[in-house]
Amino acid sequence: MSSLFDVNEAQAQNEKARRSAELEKLIRKYQKSYYNGEGEISDAEFDALWDELKTLDPENQVLKKVGQDSGNFEKVRHIMPMGSQEKAAGPEQFLAWAEKHAYDEYLVEYKLDGASLELQYRHGALTRAVTRGDGTIGDDITANARKMQGVPLILADKDGTEIDFTGGIRGEVIMTHHVHDTKFADKANCRNAANGLMKRKDGEGIENLTLITYDVWATEGSQPYADEEAKIAWLESCGFNTVPLRICRTPEEVIAYRAQVMEMRKSLEYDIDGLVVKERYVDHEDASRARPDRQIAFKFSLEEAVTIVRGLNGAGAAERIRR
Repeated sequence: MSSLFDVNEAQAQNEKARRSAELEKLIRKYQKSYYNGEGEISDAEFDALWDELKTLDPENQVLKKVGQDSGNFEKVRHIMPMGSQEKAAGPEQFLAWAEKHAYDEYLVEYKLDGASLELQYRHGALTRAVTRGDGTIGDDITANARKMQGVPLILADKDGTEIDFTGGIRGEVIMTHHVHDTKFADKANCRNAANGLMKRKDGEGIENLTLITYDVWATEGSQPYADEEAKIAWLESCGFNTVPLRICRTPEEVIAYRAQVMEMRKSLEYDIDGLVVKERYVDHEDASRARPDRQIAFKFSLEEAVTIVRGLNGAGAAERIRR
Protein backbone atom coordinates (compact mmCIF):
# COMPACT_ATOMS: atom_id res chain seq x y z
CA MET A 1 0.00 0.00 0.00
CA SER A 2 1.19 3.50 -0.79
CA SER A 3 1.92 5.70 2.18
CA LEU A 4 0.44 9.17 2.58
CA PHE A 5 3.91 10.55 1.86
CA ASP A 6 4.02 8.72 -1.49
CA VAL A 7 0.60 10.06 -2.43
CA ASN A 8 1.54 13.63 -1.54
CA GLU A 9 4.83 13.32 -3.41
CA ALA A 10 3.05 12.05 -6.53
CA GLN A 11 0.56 14.92 -6.33
CA ALA A 12 3.41 17.43 -5.98
CA GLN A 13 5.19 15.98 -9.01
CA ASN A 14 1.99 16.06 -11.06
CA GLU A 15 1.41 19.69 -10.12
CA LYS A 16 5.01 20.55 -10.99
CA ALA A 17 4.65 18.89 -14.41
CA ARG A 18 1.32 20.63 -15.01
CA ARG A 19 2.73 24.05 -14.13
CA SER A 20 5.87 23.48 -16.22
CA ALA A 21 3.77 22.60 -19.26
CA GLU A 22 1.62 25.69 -18.68
CA LEU A 23 4.70 27.93 -18.41
CA GLU A 24 6.25 26.42 -21.54
CA LYS A 25 3.06 27.13 -23.48
CA LEU A 26 2.90 30.73 -22.23
CA ILE A 27 6.57 31.41 -23.00
CA ARG A 28 6.22 30.08 -26.55
CA LYS A 29 3.10 32.18 -27.05
CA TYR A 30 4.69 35.42 -25.81
CA GLN A 31 7.91 34.77 -27.73
CA LYS A 32 5.90 34.40 -30.95
CA SER A 33 3.94 37.61 -30.37
CA TYR A 34 7.13 39.51 -29.48
CA TYR A 35 9.06 38.40 -32.57
CA ASN A 36 6.08 39.28 -34.73
CA GLY A 37 6.15 42.83 -33.37
CA GLU A 38 3.13 42.66 -31.06
CA GLY A 39 4.49 41.93 -27.59
CA GLU A 40 1.64 41.20 -25.17
CA ILE A 41 3.41 41.48 -21.80
CA SER A 42 6.26 43.46 -20.29
CA ASP A 43 9.85 42.26 -20.20
CA ALA A 44 9.62 41.94 -16.42
CA GLU A 45 6.51 39.76 -16.63
CA PHE A 46 8.14 37.54 -19.26
CA ASP A 47 11.28 37.19 -17.11
CA ALA A 48 9.14 36.10 -14.16
CA LEU A 49 7.62 33.27 -16.25
CA TRP A 50 11.09 32.31 -17.54
CA ASP A 51 12.60 32.25 -14.03
CA GLU A 52 9.73 30.15 -12.66
CA LEU A 53 10.14 27.55 -15.42
CA LYS A 54 13.90 27.56 -14.89
CA THR A 55 13.32 26.72 -11.22
CA LEU A 56 10.74 24.00 -11.89
CA ASP A 57 12.29 22.42 -14.98
CA PRO A 58 15.82 23.74 -15.69
CA GLU A 59 16.34 21.32 -18.60
CA ASN A 60 13.17 22.34 -20.43
CA GLN A 61 13.95 22.76 -24.13
CA VAL A 62 12.18 26.11 -24.41
CA LEU A 63 14.88 27.58 -22.14
CA LYS A 64 17.54 26.60 -24.67
CA LYS A 65 15.94 28.37 -27.61
CA VAL A 66 16.13 32.06 -28.40
CA GLY A 67 12.97 32.81 -30.34
CA GLN A 68 11.81 33.08 -33.91
CA ASP A 69 10.99 35.80 -36.39
CA SER A 70 8.01 36.06 -38.67
CA GLY A 71 7.89 34.48 -42.12
CA ASN A 72 7.54 37.84 -43.88
CA PHE A 73 11.20 38.37 -44.82
CA GLU A 74 14.05 36.49 -46.47
CA LYS A 75 16.02 34.41 -43.97
CA VAL A 76 19.74 35.12 -43.53
CA ARG A 77 22.40 33.44 -41.38
CA HIS A 78 24.20 35.60 -38.83
CA ILE A 79 27.91 36.33 -38.99
CA MET A 80 28.18 36.47 -35.22
CA PRO A 81 26.16 34.46 -32.70
CA MET A 82 23.10 36.16 -31.25
CA GLY A 83 22.26 33.90 -28.34
CA SER A 84 20.57 34.73 -25.05
CA GLN A 85 22.40 35.66 -21.86
CA GLU A 86 22.18 34.07 -18.48
CA LYS A 87 20.31 36.33 -16.08
CA ALA A 88 20.75 37.34 -12.46
CA ALA A 89 17.51 38.67 -11.00
CA GLY A 90 19.17 40.29 -8.00
CA PRO A 91 22.42 40.78 -6.05
CA GLU A 92 22.33 37.29 -4.50
CA GLN A 93 22.20 35.55 -7.89
CA PHE A 94 24.83 37.89 -9.30
CA LEU A 95 27.22 37.20 -6.42
CA ALA A 96 26.73 33.46 -6.93
CA TRP A 97 27.77 33.91 -10.58
CA ALA A 98 30.67 36.22 -9.67
CA GLU A 99 31.99 33.68 -7.18
CA LYS A 100 32.59 31.35 -10.12
CA HIS A 101 33.87 34.16 -12.36
CA ALA A 102 36.54 36.04 -10.43
CA TYR A 103 37.82 38.73 -12.80
CA ASP A 104 40.37 41.46 -12.09
CA GLU A 105 37.89 43.85 -13.69
CA TYR A 106 34.19 43.71 -14.49
CA LEU A 107 33.21 45.67 -17.59
CA VAL A 108 29.62 46.80 -17.21
CA GLU A 109 27.32 48.07 -19.96
CA TYR A 110 23.66 49.06 -20.12
CA LYS A 111 21.33 46.21 -21.11
CA LEU A 112 19.23 47.89 -23.77
CA ASP A 113 15.52 47.11 -23.87
CA GLY A 114 14.99 47.01 -27.62
CA ALA A 115 15.26 44.61 -30.56
CA SER A 116 18.58 42.99 -31.52
CA LEU A 117 20.01 43.57 -34.99
CA GLU A 118 23.18 42.46 -36.77
CA LEU A 119 24.73 44.66 -39.45
CA GLN A 120 26.89 42.84 -41.99
CA TYR A 121 29.63 44.80 -43.75
CA ARG A 122 31.95 43.90 -46.60
CA HIS A 123 35.01 46.09 -47.06
CA GLY A 124 33.25 48.82 -45.10
CA ALA A 125 29.96 48.81 -47.04
CA LEU A 126 26.68 47.68 -45.46
CA THR A 127 25.39 44.56 -47.21
CA ARG A 128 22.81 43.09 -44.82
CA ALA A 129 20.86 43.85 -41.65
CA VAL A 130 19.54 40.75 -39.92
CA THR A 131 17.21 40.43 -36.93
CA ARG A 132 17.94 38.08 -34.04
CA GLY A 133 15.58 35.33 -35.16
CA ASP A 134 16.45 32.00 -33.56
CA GLY A 135 19.99 33.13 -32.71
CA THR A 136 21.47 31.67 -35.90
CA ILE A 137 19.13 32.77 -38.70
CA GLY A 138 17.04 35.93 -38.78
CA ASP A 139 14.98 38.19 -41.03
CA ASP A 140 16.71 40.32 -43.66
CA ILE A 141 15.44 43.86 -43.02
CA THR A 142 18.28 45.66 -44.83
CA ALA A 143 15.98 48.08 -46.68
CA ASN A 144 14.51 49.23 -43.38
CA ALA A 145 17.83 49.39 -41.52
CA ARG A 146 19.22 51.77 -44.15
CA LYS A 147 16.65 54.34 -42.99
CA MET A 148 17.41 54.02 -39.25
CA GLN A 149 19.40 56.52 -37.25
CA GLY A 150 22.88 55.27 -36.33
CA VAL A 151 23.38 52.87 -39.27
CA PRO A 152 26.34 53.99 -41.45
CA LEU A 153 26.06 52.74 -45.01
CA ILE A 154 29.82 53.18 -45.46
CA LEU A 155 32.20 52.94 -42.50
CA ALA A 156 34.53 55.92 -42.11
CA ASP A 157 36.44 57.60 -39.29
CA LYS A 158 35.93 61.19 -38.10
CA ASP A 159 38.20 62.47 -40.86
CA GLY A 160 36.14 60.75 -43.53
CA THR A 161 38.69 58.04 -44.27
CA GLU A 162 36.87 54.83 -45.22
CA ILE A 163 37.41 51.80 -42.96
CA ASP A 164 38.02 48.44 -44.62
CA PHE A 165 36.04 46.16 -42.32
CA THR A 166 34.38 42.87 -43.21
CA GLY A 167 32.27 41.18 -40.55
CA GLY A 168 29.34 41.71 -38.22
CA ILE A 169 28.32 44.48 -35.84
CA ARG A 170 25.61 43.86 -33.29
CA GLY A 171 23.36 46.38 -31.62
CA GLU A 172 19.90 47.09 -30.34
CA VAL A 173 17.19 48.97 -32.20
CA ILE A 174 15.49 51.37 -29.81
CA MET A 175 12.81 54.02 -29.85
CA THR A 176 13.45 57.04 -27.65
CA HIS A 177 10.88 58.13 -25.09
CA HIS A 178 10.37 61.40 -26.96
CA VAL A 179 9.55 59.64 -30.24
CA HIS A 180 7.24 57.17 -28.47
CA ASP A 181 5.36 59.89 -26.58
CA THR A 182 4.94 62.17 -29.59
CA LYS A 183 4.34 59.69 -32.41
CA PHE A 184 3.59 56.18 -31.10
CA ALA A 185 1.82 56.68 -27.78
CA ASP A 186 -0.77 54.10 -28.84
CA LYS A 187 1.88 51.37 -28.41
CA ALA A 188 2.33 49.89 -24.93
CA ASN A 189 6.01 50.76 -24.68
CA CYS A 190 9.09 51.78 -26.67
CA ARG A 191 10.32 48.22 -27.20
CA ASN A 192 7.04 46.93 -28.64
CA ALA A 193 6.78 49.97 -30.87
CA ALA A 194 10.36 49.57 -32.14
CA ASN A 195 10.02 45.83 -32.75
CA GLY A 196 6.85 46.26 -34.77
CA LEU A 197 8.08 49.26 -36.73
CA MET A 198 11.41 47.74 -37.79
CA LYS A 199 9.58 44.89 -39.55
CA ARG A 200 7.11 46.95 -41.55
CA LYS A 201 7.15 45.78 -45.15
CA ASP A 202 6.48 49.30 -46.43
CA GLY A 203 9.30 50.79 -44.33
CA GLU A 204 7.08 53.64 -43.17
CA GLY A 205 8.32 55.43 -40.04
CA ILE A 206 11.67 53.57 -39.84
CA GLU A 207 13.54 56.86 -39.54
CA ASN A 208 12.13 57.12 -36.02
CA LEU A 209 14.29 54.20 -34.85
CA THR A 210 17.89 54.35 -33.62
CA LEU A 211 20.57 51.65 -33.45
CA ILE A 212 22.92 51.51 -30.46
CA THR A 213 25.83 49.07 -30.83
CA TYR A 214 27.96 46.99 -28.46
CA ASP A 215 29.60 44.07 -30.29
CA VAL A 216 31.87 43.44 -33.29
CA TRP A 217 33.42 40.43 -35.02
CA ALA A 218 35.64 40.60 -38.10
CA THR A 219 35.53 37.67 -40.53
CA GLU A 220 38.54 38.82 -42.52
CA GLY A 221 41.89 39.95 -41.13
CA SER A 222 42.52 40.57 -37.44
CA GLN A 223 40.02 41.93 -34.95
CA PRO A 224 40.10 45.76 -34.84
CA TYR A 225 40.35 45.82 -31.02
CA ALA A 226 42.33 44.23 -28.20
CA ASP A 227 39.64 43.83 -25.55
CA GLU A 228 36.04 44.75 -24.64
CA GLU A 229 36.90 48.35 -23.78
CA ALA A 230 38.75 48.85 -27.07
CA LYS A 231 35.80 47.26 -28.89
CA ILE A 232 33.47 50.05 -27.76
CA ALA A 233 36.10 52.66 -28.64
CA TRP A 234 36.43 51.21 -32.16
CA LEU A 235 32.67 51.32 -32.70
CA GLU A 236 32.65 54.97 -31.64
CA SER A 237 35.52 55.74 -34.03
CA CYS A 238 33.38 54.35 -36.88
CA GLY A 239 30.52 56.70 -36.02
CA PHE A 240 28.24 54.21 -34.27
CA ASN A 241 26.15 54.99 -31.20
CA THR A 242 27.43 52.86 -28.30
CA VAL A 243 26.39 51.83 -24.82
CA PRO A 244 28.08 53.55 -21.84
CA LEU A 245 30.85 51.47 -20.27
CA ARG A 246 31.77 51.35 -16.56
CA ILE A 247 34.79 49.44 -15.26
CA CYS A 248 34.32 47.96 -11.77
CA ARG A 249 36.98 46.25 -9.67
CA THR A 250 34.78 44.07 -7.49
CA PRO A 251 31.34 42.41 -7.63
CA GLU A 252 30.24 44.72 -4.81
CA GLU A 253 31.14 47.72 -6.95
CA VAL A 254 28.99 46.30 -9.75
CA ILE A 255 26.07 45.99 -7.33
CA ALA A 256 26.54 49.59 -6.17
CA TYR A 257 26.65 50.81 -9.77
CA ARG A 258 23.45 48.88 -10.54
CA ALA A 259 21.69 50.63 -7.65
CA GLN A 260 22.91 53.98 -8.96
CA VAL A 261 21.65 53.27 -12.50
CA MET A 262 18.30 52.02 -11.20
CA GLU A 263 17.80 55.40 -9.53
CA MET A 264 18.55 57.44 -12.65
CA ARG A 265 17.38 55.24 -15.52
CA LYS A 266 14.05 57.07 -15.88
CA SER A 267 16.04 60.14 -16.88
CA LEU A 268 17.62 58.28 -19.84
CA GLU A 269 16.27 58.94 -23.33
CA TYR A 270 15.73 55.20 -23.93
CA ASP A 271 14.76 52.12 -21.92
CA ILE A 272 17.21 49.75 -20.25
CA ASP A 273 16.26 46.77 -18.10
CA GLY A 274 19.54 45.84 -16.48
CA LEU A 275 23.30 45.71 -16.92
CA VAL A 276 25.53 43.37 -18.91
CA VAL A 277 28.63 42.29 -16.98
CA LYS A 278 31.68 40.96 -18.86
CA GLU A 279 35.36 40.33 -18.42
CA ARG A 280 37.91 42.49 -20.26
CA TYR A 281 39.14 39.58 -22.42
CA VAL A 282 37.05 38.92 -25.54
CA ASP A 283 36.12 35.24 -25.34
CA HIS A 284 34.63 34.55 -28.76
CA GLU A 285 34.29 30.82 -28.11
CA ASP A 286 32.14 31.47 -25.06
CA ALA A 287 30.16 34.20 -26.88
CA SER A 288 29.42 31.69 -29.66
CA ARG A 289 27.42 29.51 -27.30
CA ALA A 290 23.61 29.71 -27.29
CA ARG A 291 23.86 30.93 -23.70
CA PRO A 292 27.35 32.31 -22.87
CA ASP A 293 28.75 31.52 -19.43
CA ARG A 294 31.38 34.23 -18.97
CA GLN A 295 29.00 37.20 -19.11
CA ILE A 296 25.65 37.80 -17.46
CA ALA A 297 22.63 40.07 -17.66
CA PHE A 298 22.23 41.63 -14.22
CA LYS A 299 18.55 42.56 -14.32
CA PHE A 300 16.87 45.37 -12.41
CA SER A 301 14.39 44.49 -9.67
CA LEU A 302 10.83 43.90 -10.77
CA GLU A 303 8.73 46.93 -10.00
CA GLU A 304 6.21 46.53 -7.21
CA ALA A 305 2.74 47.96 -7.12
CA VAL A 306 -0.09 47.92 -4.59
CA THR A 307 -3.38 46.51 -5.83
CA ILE A 308 -6.66 46.63 -3.94
CA VAL A 309 -8.34 43.22 -3.79
CA ARG A 310 -12.00 43.40 -2.70
CA GLY A 311 -13.78 40.43 -1.19
CA LEU A 312 -17.42 39.47 -1.64
CA ASN A 313 -18.39 41.49 1.42
CA GLY A 314 -16.95 44.66 -0.10
CA ALA A 315 -14.08 44.89 2.36
CA GLY A 316 -10.81 46.11 0.92
CA ALA A 317 -7.47 44.44 1.38
CA ALA A 318 -4.17 45.71 0.06
CA GLU A 319 -1.94 43.11 -1.49
CA ARG A 320 1.58 43.84 -2.67
CA ILE A 321 2.22 42.12 -5.97
CA ARG A 322 5.14 41.85 -8.34
CA ARG A 323 4.73 43.26 -11.81
